[in-house]
Amino acid sequence: NHGSGFRLLKSELNLVGLEHCAMPTYQVLQAWQDAIPISLISHFRKGDPPVVFVGSGLGMEAVPKLKTSGQLCVALREFLNTPDKGEGLAELLQYLKNQEAGSLRAVTQWLQEQLLFGTAQPGGAHHLLLSLPIREILTTNYDLLLEDAAKPSAKTIHTVSTPNDYRNALLNGKHSDIILLGRLHGSFLDEEHIVATTDDYNKRYDKEDWSDLFTDIVLNRQFLFIGYSLRDFNVWSHYVTSLYKSRGHSWPHVMVTPHSSQHARRFWDAYNIQLVPLIASEFLIGLHSALGTLDNNNDNLLAAAAARHKL
Repeated sequence: NHGSGFRLLKSELNLVGLEHCAMPTYQVLQAWQDAIPISLISHFRKGDPPVVFVGSGLGMEAVPKLKTSGQLCVALREFLNTPDKGEGLAELLQYLKNQEAGSLRAVTQWLQEQLLFGTAQPGGAHHLLLSLPIREILTTNYDLLLEDAAKPSAKTIHTVSTPNDYRNALLNGKHSDIILLGRLHGSFLDEEHIVATTDDYNKRYDKEDWSDLFTDIVLNRQFLFIGYSLRDFNVWSHYVTSLYKSRGHSWPHVMVTPHSSQHARRFWDAYNIQLVPLIASEFLIGLHSALGTLDNNNDNLLAAAAARHKL
């Protein structure tokens, strides 16, 4: 007898037969749990959950999958009819803005089309993330998949777009059913704060910097990075100085990424970050299992099945 959240989740994901999807074997599930640092599990169990930093990689768990930054670069180069000279996405979006007489609206519309705004739905991993006992999320994503994932649940997303609003929201108290979502680069419904082009980066980080807040969290809390990798280093390089300086003075932070290697582990170790070599859905299923919130929760089981269905 599934609850209303279970039925709505199944309807929203538009997936059928999920009850019959193959769940991971005990050995596989145990391997996923073993890959998760004990310190992270301990923080959850003690009621001191990490601040979750969500990157574009979580879009790979959407239905259908969203394009990666690399795929966006390929599509934009084709649209602009320009050869690959090694530019990143921000530079290419600046080209588009310049071509459209400085129109940020043209940039936003192109991103909305490419990232299936209004069409893509949150996947099982989004629901599994929000069903964790977390209270704070920071993201550089523009999509509204987290807000959409919260609709069938008892959780409420409170969204802010400036570090001052974030701090004020924290001062107003913490509630188990409210998740504070800090949008560092705006959203498709908040174009005023969108950070996409090189102009945007220069303006945002000149007048409104999240780095002080980031430093406070680095020194006093634990970060859980999901959807980031070395390829995104330039996107949040404004913050890595805090990570480097905090070595030995803070909890080890955690980054979930399937792109793990000996070189990547050594690189992130210098920033006090432990790598978890799993995709987001594997990590979230393993974490829920470790916390005992998988087998006894029908909604989480369905979300796990939905995530496995995509693999």
